[in-house]
Amino acid sequence: MKTKPTMHNTNPARRAAITKLAIGLTGAWLAPQLVLAQEQFVAGKDYQAIATPFATEVAAGKIEVREFFGYWCPHCNAFDPHLNEWAGKQKSDVALTHTPWAWQESQIPFQRLFYALEVAGKEKELRSKVFESMFKDHLRLESVDAQVDWASKHGIDAQQFRALLDSFSVVTNLRKGTQLAKTAGIKGVPSLVINGKYLVTNDDNPLGTMDYLINLERKLASNKAK
Repeated sequence: MKTKPTMHNTNPARRAAITKLAIGLTGAWLAPQLVLAQEQFVAGKDYQAIATPFATEVAAGKIEVREFFGYWCPHCNAFDPHLNEWAGKQKSDVALTHTPWAWQESQIPFQRLFYALEVAGKEKELRSKVFESMFKDHLRLESVDAQVDWASKHGIDAQQFRALLDSFSVVTNLRKGTQLAKTAGIKGVPSLVINGKYLVTNDDNPLGTMDYLINLERKLASNKAK
């Protein structure tokens, strides 16, 4: 299994920032909200507007935070608990969703694994287990047989899961997710998009940038309601 997980593979500065996160040295991810609120966030620097905004997949009135990620990505594995902790502190109008991304063919099986688990209604429950199996237990989950065996050990019927991996729903969702990534201009993972409109590009304080953009969306919704 090849892994070359950077938010932007050609940018050394972004590569270094994500590496710091992976080894737990980036304190900004857990900075106090009071400090975050005092910072200024600039379009084109901390975030960029997506040229063609895409529709969200959350209920009306909700603000979608979409993480583009890969099960194969060690940085996504390191970031996942921080993102979950952040999401757990948000107001009820914020909804976190995930979209698997692949930049090379060897990573496509992990997109299929995500969507098969999602269709089975097990992705949220087993998400951390996938990361743990890959990065703690060092299991290789690229092949269909390995994924089916893994799923069966986590309470999913093996025959049904094998069928799911190549089902119409999984193939359709994979194509849709890949198109969303292209529309958003994703070049590496983990990457975060707010409400289908803004791509976070601030590696020093992405969570603060997300808070800023979420509040911006709240203000826009409030102004429209007047």
